[in-house]
Parts: sequence; C-alpha cells; structure tokens
Amino acid sequence: ATLRPLPAIPADESDTGIADPARNVTPDPDYLNICAPSGIDDSAVCIDAVLAAIDHARTLEGVRPMLLPTDFAQLSVPKQLFVAVNLERVDRGLAPFVGMTAALDHNAQRGANDANDPPDPGPAYLLVDDEWAGGSANGLDAVYGLMYADGLNSGNLDCLHRGAAGCWGHRNGILDNFGSGDDLVMGAALDVTGDTNSGDVGGTSMAATLAVASKPQPLVYTWAEALAATPPAGATGQEALRQTS
Repeated sequence: ATLRPLPAIPADESDTGIADPARNVTPDPDYLNICAPSGIDDSAVCIDAVLAAIDHARTLEGVRPMLLPTDFAQLSVPKQLFVAVNLERVDRGLAPFVGMTAALDHNAQRGANDANDPPDPGPAYLLVDDEWAGGSANGLDAVYGLMYADGLNSGNLDCLHRGAAGCWGHRNGILDNFGSGDDLVMGAALDVTGDTNSGDVGGTSMAATLAVASKPQPLVYTWAEALAATPPAGATGQEALRQTS
C-alpha cells in the first residue's frame, strides 16, 4: 500500500514492518577486496561490485535488483547517498525523499566532520533520523553497510550485544515511516579524511540527515532528477551501470 502523509508525528521511529536480516550479509562478490582499501573509489569496477553485492543481499529479502541512474558514478558522494537511500525505500514500497536541501546538507556536514551522527537540525523538522558511516569507498558502499551489515559484530557501535536496541538502527532509520509527500527531505555530506574512530583515523566520513520538514524547502537536487537519468524499467542494475562506462 502507498504511504499517506503522517496525520501526526510519532514520538520515536515508526515501524514499517520490514524485517531486519537474521545476520550481517557477507558481501557477494566481496567488493572489499575489489575497491580501493582507503579513500574514495568511484570507479566503475568498484561501484559495479558493490551494486552486485547489494543485489545479492536484496535477493535474500525478495527485493528486486537496484536500478541506478546512468550518471551515478559521476554524482557527488552526497548525491549517491541520496539516490541509494531512496532506492532502498521505494523498492520496498516506501515513499522517497523528494530532494536534498542546503540546510540539511549543512547539518549532515557537521556529522561528517565530527565522524558522528549529525546533530538535531532544529524545530523546523518534525521527524528526523540521522546516519553516519566511516571508511566507505562511495555512497553505495556506505548504504550497503547501513542496510545489510548493521547487526552484531559489524561496524555499528550501538550493537554491542545480540538484541541490543541499536542493532540494525541505521537500517531502521533508512526504512522509517516518514509518511509521504513533498515535506520528506534529506541532506548528505562527505569528509574525505574525517573518520577519527580507532583504526580508521583519516578514512572517509559520510553522514546523512533524513527528515520531515514542517513546511516546503528549497531543493538543491531532486528525486525527479535522479529518475530522469534512470534507464527504463526492466534493465538490471548492472546493465544500467554499464551505460556509464
């Protein structure tokens, strides 16, 4: 069913009924040994490998392959995060974020610079979820970790033991019930060497702020633009990606 605008904003995250994986999904193919070991890697070889791993993980859930815009590899990392987050939502029947805003991009940048979740963006937003990922090669890699490797024995610092409240929290945030409509907005950011966590110092730091705004916001990149660059339905994710190389 199509989500309708929320009649009221819940006090906390609203469960959409989408199950978490039973355990972290091992990347297949193992793109960690294909992409560059550090820094940004937006090469076709790396993105193609991450996309194949995402499609494998989606198959385990009965979700169709991810269909990327043909210019995905040329997008900035924040825009890659926006596109990948939206695809994880819409391919499961959830409403997309209509676009990115400068205000939320700035808020996300604070998180990326601090190697942490972005701060509360303030009273202009009725519902907010924050995301952070360290050491990712590109936006698609970050979303793989947030969606498919967010359980016990992952990089999720809030999942310290089986059943902890923070396990799969990033995934639950991406798949939260924001309702639908033009008030769903997002910001994303990258600090190329901002990760300060133990063992990752100097690695990439990516952050995103997902929100329901209290009123329409000016958009700097839109979901409509991403869709306009997406191949016709029926093309596989790999076929779409090869059109960019």
